[in-house]
Amino acid sequence: MEKVLKIIVEKCPQNHKCPAIKVCPVGALSQEGFNAPKIDHQNR
Repeated sequence: MEKVLKIIVEKCPQNHKCPAIKVCPVGALSQEGFNAPKIDHQNR
């Protein structure tokens, strides 16, 4: 079974830098300002 990362914007506090960006093993997460992170599904 393939795992798929999904960001639920409604549950993501958008008042700080997302800590998951620093620990993503493939660098597929990015964030502009304090907006919800974005996933680059091509970079996995």
